[in-house]
Amino acid sequence: MFFRSHQIGISTNIFINPADIVGTVEMLSKDFRNIEIEIEGEARALYDSDPAAFAQVVDGLNRLKAERNLGYTVHAPYIGPACDIAAKDPVARQAAVDYTLRCLDFCQAIGATKMTYHPGLLEGGEKAFMPQVERLVESAKVIAGHARDLGIVPCLENMGDGRPKFLLLNHDQHEAVCRQTGTKLTIDLIHHASLIPAGGAMFDDLYYEMFFSTLKRIMPHVGHFHLADISGVQHVHLPLGKGQLDLTRVLAFIAANGYDGPVIVEERGGGHSAESFVEHARLFRDAMDVTLAA
Repeated sequence: MFFRSHQIGISTNIFINPADIVGTVEMLSKDFRNIEIEIEGEARALYDSDPAAFAQVVDGLNRLKAERNLGYTVHAPYIGPACDIAAKDPVARQAAVDYTLRCLDFCQAIGATKMTYHPGLLEGGEKAFMPQVERLVESAKVIAGHARDLGIVPCLENMGDGRPKFLLLNHDQHEAVCRQTGTKLTIDLIHHASLIPAGGAMFDDLYYEMFFSTLKRIMPHVGHFHLADISGVQHVHLPLGKGQLDLTRVLAFIAANGYDGPVIVEERGGGHSAESFVEHARLFRDAMDVTLAA
């Protein structure tokens, strides 16, 4: 199986999720067919506060989808206690689960095929970690069950180094959560890269051996990918081609291991503009087209 350039898509979070979701998608759809809609920032404020206005957003997204043959995925809200599906307080946890279920209904309304969600917020010390994972499992069972009923793939996102607010699961824990709940994983490839021990030189053969061996282990559970570039040990998302990660090699690997869905460029960092992320994603995709044609 070969990776195809049209699989590369982009997220509205590159523009920090403006309230004008339809306008942002319309602009991005000039260059990309696969678009991820993240419900955070101003978009989340609209989603939370004005159902009538958000219904118009749904209508606009469906219009664009039909006109431009777009494929949608969705990233559920994740910032703050309202999204903490591993919360200790059962009332708060149920409210967070219900909030996530509501986002699945949004996915269904726009024909989105996948929804990414986060594992919850880290509370307390080492002794508190495993009880939080157990609560995550119970919440993910509900989310995954409702997603399957709607024909949507639920995808729990892996967290990366230097993100102390979120639960950081290892590969054993990711596998266990998937087996127990039926959820799939969204693998953010930069989150994954940030956790590979550098050893000697970054991005040497040993680094890639560890990168691919750990990724291969969880590939049976992967339902979605996020993509950017990275340079050095610092966990910063860069435009494609502005870092040191061998992106072509990485994409070839996931294709060879059976993945044929969208790979979404998302999370802006390193002081680069949204326009730079869009342009470099387009240039990288177009270069792949030339390589495939050759």
